[in-house]
Amino acid sequence: MSSGLTRPIRYNYKVIADSFQEAKGGDDQFSFLDPQADGQDVPENAILLDPEALNLAWISSIKGCLQNIHWYEAEEVCKQLMQDVMERNGAGRILPDALKTADRSRKSKELVETAVTIAIYIFPTASVERVKVLTRALVFLTLHDDVVQSTTRDSGRTALENTTNGANHSDTKVGSFAEFAAEARAVDPVLGDELVQAPLRWAKYTRNHSTDPQKTFDSFAEYMEFRMTDLGKEYIPSASTISSLRLEALNRRTRPFDAIQKLYIRHAALINNLYSYENERRECGATLLNAVHVLERLLGISPDHAKNVIRTVVWDTEKQLRAEYTRLVELPGFYDEQQRYLKRIIESTVGNVMYSLTTYRYARLTGNLIGACLE
Repeated sequence: MSSGLTRPIRYNYKVIADSFQEAKGGDDQFSFLDPQADGQDVPENAILLDPEALNLAWISSIKGCLQNIHWYEAEEVCKQLMQDVMERNGAGRILPDALKTADRSRKSKELVETAVTIAIYIFPTASVERVKVLTRALVFLTLHDDVVQSTTRDSGRTALENTTNGANHSDTKVGSFAEFAAEARAVDPVLGDELVQAPLRWAKYTRNHSTDPQKTFDSFAEYMEFRMTDLGKEYIPSASTISSLRLEALNRRTRPFDAIQKLYIRHAALINNLYSYENERRECGATLLNAVHVLERLLGISPDHAKNVIRTVVWDTEKQLRAEYTRLVELPGFYDEQQRYLKRIIESTVGNVMYSLTTYRYARLTGNLIGACLE
């Protein structure tokens, strides 16, 4: 049964200490996300939040964001999946180091919190069935990424890598993923299969394209091209389509959306680098590879000034998103389903800001906690 209530916000990560200027949205092409606008037609399965009214450290020029109402169901599914994965630890499965130590309870809660927060903000219009499937997929992705980032390339196989042939087997090594795959395909036989294959492709990509920690860049543009290539391979871009509506006809004519999808990925890369910097700096040290650090080196500036530069680039990217959104909706013959798809892109774009701002994963080392921490 859906709670139907706003999920409590416990973390408020003020990623930039000083506000040198306020975000300017310009013409409000994204009024469908303005909490102060009259007559809002909020999509099914979602509620519209006003970050400023909630006293959050909001950095986007887009005024509001959606939250999926099925967060409780997503949490319950995640908790059950984590319990299942932990029980199968003896079946040859590789888990993050923190799940093998006394810290496993906190780390398990962090993985659940991360997956749920991503799902409810980046996929805010997904039905209860879809958000449960999406959240389970995100648990597998987070488990995989944590292992790959904390171990050597040949150290072992993660939960994703222990599956074969799209997870059709019921062997104990792949049971958890096999169950997820069956559920995803039951929700949608066509798009559900893509939902299964996307994280498997990401697992293979991360193993075959490990990044040299000493890699350097001659320009910020070069770094962003590198990072956007990585992010473009990730599961999130494809899942943003799958989570909301069937687009068989639209998928045959996606070329008009190439530019806005690229801006979506650029925005996501900027936000992810901005909010993950402090954690990565503590965990990676000299091997840090992050947009903030790249600007520090290239421009000879402090991290705080580099963060402000990135925030300005975020605003410029949002300005470009507005322009491209307007261009597309004014095209002759642009139909309602295409416009709904555009709205899903913008909702997901700003949802990533809300996720990054309110997730324990980024806020845990900053002290910016509204409520109790997970420990």
